Amino acid sequence: MIKKILKWFITENCVSKSSSRSDAINQGHFASPQSLLESLKNRIKGLGHPEYPFLDAVYSPNSRVPCTDFSSFIVDCLKDGDTSTICLLLREIVAANPGLGIGPDWVDEMVLDVCGKPFEEYVCFENPNGVHELRALFILAGKDGGGREFLVTSSAPEIFSTALACQAPHWQPSMDELVIRANKFIRRMRRDTPYWKEFPLFKKESWAAPALLEHPLSIPLRSFSVSARLQLFYINSFGPCPLCKASDYSMRNLGLNHIETAREFRDTDFLVEIMDAHAILTLWSKKELANICENFGIDYRKGWNKEQLLHAIESKVPTVIEERMKQGGIFNVNAKYKSDFDSMKNYSRTVVPAMNLLCFS
Repeated sequence: MIKKILKWFITENCVSKSSSRSDAINQGHFASPQSLLESLKNRIKGLGHPEYPFLDAVYSPNSRVPCTDFSSFIVDCLKDGDTSTICLLLREIVAANPGLGIGPDWVDEMVLDVCGKPFEEYVCFENPNGVHELRALFILAGKDGGGREFLVTSSAPEIFSTALACQAPHWQPSMDELVIRANKFIRRMRRDTPYWKEFPLFKKESWAAPALLEHPLSIPLRSFSVSARLQLFYINSFGPCPLCKASDYSMRNLGLNHIETAREFRDTDFLVEIMDAHAILTLWSKKELANICENFGIDYRKGWNKEQLLHAIESKVPTVIEERMKQGGIFNVNAKYKSDFDSMKNYSRTVVPAMNLLCFS
């Protein structure tokens, strides 16, 4: 049933096949970064903003929210040593808001800085793709501007840790150098900024985390995009919900697009459809249910809860619920994978201190 619903959902939303560099090359565009980006734009046609095609159509273009997850495209570029195409892509992402009076040149500097950082001195991954994904995430997070050090005040390190847990990072003793560098930065910031006065210093070897050995989800999750992994962990943590609501802003700010992730989940058994009444309630807010009652002339009381409102709608116009269900079902992580997702999420939490320190590399 899940494959049927996801197939319907994908078809109705005219989902693109992929936003990877390899697909762009397969279309015959070899000559230049400009042609690769143009091919990528064709692949994501219909997903983005009408004026800024690489940006999300819902959010203001000034927010720099990508219309989809470009991390796989960036990873392919990194493997080919192609920083020029990455710079062009990031320029497109900040095009509506390049920065007051400074223009987009800072984007190139940011991309080249991340690409040149010797992350391999501090961490190695069981899967070689891991370090490329790490760089891709730092590049995407860098679109918001500011020094990379300031990412420690955001949710980015936790998101990176969750997304890369399946790549099984192994931290190197040279991480102690970053402890010294990070504490020097914090002490300097404490002189003039009250916020940093409360920010704790890093302790030596605070980065140490146990290795993730032969976890049953490691290899399967590596075949998913960063966004799809994050969405699976989100659903596992927060319970049944539609894919369109299975994310928070910090995930969408990196390009999570639920139409694209639905394509990735279609032929797997990681998710199962939930049809019980409690799950159906997650489709609407109380205000939305009240609006439906008003639109269809259904009597209701302002003090009613969501379950009472839904029952009133179901008794009068059940087709409203049926049509809404067709737009995308409610999904939960398959029970047989629940403990595995829990254990990997717990492991990812042990990685956050080290990921924080990488912001100072």
